Amino acid sequence: MKIALDALGGDFGATPNVKGALKAIKKLDVEIILVGGCAKN
Repeated sequence: MKIALDALGGDFGATPNVKGALKAIKKLDVEIILVGGCAKN
């Protein structure tokens, strides 16, 4: 299964989302596609 994840969609930047994606890849039979634009200042 493919899942698109907005990596920059949280209040704490990309780090928690990327860590969660890595956990999901290790535990589940999924392909995670990280998406999202550059952070705006």
